[in-house]
Amino acid sequence: MLEGRGNELHDSFEEIDSSLDKDSKETEIGEKLANHDLETLRSLQTDWGTVAAGPSAKESDSYNRVWIRDNSLVALGLEMAGEHDFAVEVTEGLLALMERNQPKILKVIEEGKPYGDERNVTLIHPVYEENTKELDVEWGWRQNDAIGNLLQAAGTLGLVNHHKEVINNLVKYLEVVEYWEKDNGIWEWTQQVQTNTVLSCVAGLRAVSDYVEVPDSLIDVGYKTAEKLEGKYSDLREYDLAHLNPFLLGEITEPFIIEKIEHELVRDHGVIRYHKDHYMSGGKGHEAEWVLGFLMLGHAWLSCGNKEKAEEYLNKVDSLRVNKDIPEAYVYKNGSYVANEHTPLAWAHALALALRKQLQKDDFQGKIY
Repeated sequence: MLEGRGNELHDSFEEIDSSLDKDSKETEIGEKLANHDLETLRSLQTDWGTVAAGPSAKESDSYNRVWIRDNSLVALGLEMAGEHDFAVEVTEGLLALMERNQPKILKVIEEGKPYGDERNVTLIHPVYEENTKELDVEWGWRQNDAIGNLLQAAGTLGLVNHHKEVINNLVKYLEVVEYWEKDNGIWEWTQQVQTNTVLSCVAGLRAVSDYVEVPDSLIDVGYKTAEKLEGKYSDLREYDLAHLNPFLLGEITEPFIIEKIEHELVRDHGVIRYHKDHYMSGGKGHEAEWVLGFLMLGHAWLSCGNKEKAEEYLNKVDSLRVNKDIPEAYVYKNGSYVANEHTPLAWAHALALALRKQLQKDDFQGKIY
């Protein structure tokens, strides 16, 4: 059942046969939304196969750029949705980019742990212009989780043998930078030892371990680091939306973590990333509410076998669409929450497509493995 603005969504599909019963209409709308999600991702694809995070809302905006993390998770979502060829195109584009970056990767491996570099310019850059040029802006670029996500995409899609040299070097790179230590992570912000980074790297290393040499100790140190956090998201923060991502990656299965996120971070229009999040904040107590968070909750619950909860969150997302597109977040402006300018968000459309397709299966998974 579509909630909230569900009637508006119904009205946007005028071509649907009015004689259909309610369930049939819902099914047809779901199929049209899945088609729209796929078309949206295609519309954001670059000439080299990867997908821009979203269209630019303004000239100075950055969302027409390519993030390694977003693309890797888009590819994994496409694979879950049965769009194998598209997933391969995206991942091949990323691997080609990494191969062009081999001198930089090798330099890190040769020189050792580069923590003396405060601007992180010696590290693999996580964001690129559509022409494959590195984004030349100071930011929180130490994002080891993105490399883990890329390795998992390459391993899951069976691409390692075609790119063995660079995959082998990415494994060595994660060892040299000590992925289990502090990084800026998924939100590109404060450096901390965080569950998602550690388990993203573990998942990636596991995914390629049948094709290239991955020492058991390199995986074990990740698991041990995660265990030391004792259920907290990081060494700085107990609750964080990113704690849900390892469910999708097949590395966490404990429902109590999902329930903690629901209790602490769920809001009307999405999930706040963490308490007192200043990014896109509308002031005290008005953190941005990420629609993507409902999709992460849906996948997390489905990975734990709870199809009803997964459907509930997918329906919430559908009710929050704007002209069928999924916003990045709802932000507080002039006394109410409105969809932000980063609409559509590629990552969200991929997770929505994957969740809808998985829910249609009897042998649903909700996770990669």
